Amino acid sequence: MAETPMADQGWARLADVDPAERERQMGARFLELAKLPEEERRNRLLAMSLAANTLPVDKRVDFARSYLLEWLQIDLGAVKPVVASYNAVMDQMSGDAAWRRVSTAQAAVRGMTPDQQAKLHDLFPREVPAVSLLQPKAAQPEEKSGRKWGFGKK
Repeated sequence: MAETPMADQGWARLADVDPAERERQMGARFLELAKLPEEERRNRLLAMSLAANTLPVDKRVDFARSYLLEWLQIDLGAVKPVVASYNAVMDQMSGDAAWRRVSTAQAAVRGMTPDQQAKLHDLFPREVPAVSLLQPKAAQPEEKSGRKWGFGKK
């Protein structure tokens, strides 16, 4: 990508739309992106990511939840090129922007089923960690050492 695009504020404005309508519009955008040449698709995805990163944290998490839920609903065969392009764009983002995207996605998938999380991890392994990393760990019993320390004994 030779030229860094400006943030796509139209994409960011979807954060203010009702979630059902937002997801519908996101799905339409993903289908539209699938028809574009690779370089243009990557430029648009980068502009969309830059715009999403400008949202306040609470809106950014709700926004991410919407696009992740839409990815679970959409015909992946029709948008497969978009997934590959999106992952390539993630590789080119600054560390700070990529970190923000990953932390947002992780917050967004909380509350989703393990099956949903696994499907999203398969699509976006850099953003959505494996399900086992998102599930709370069961409390482990304390191991008692057979060793006794004699501190304080005379």
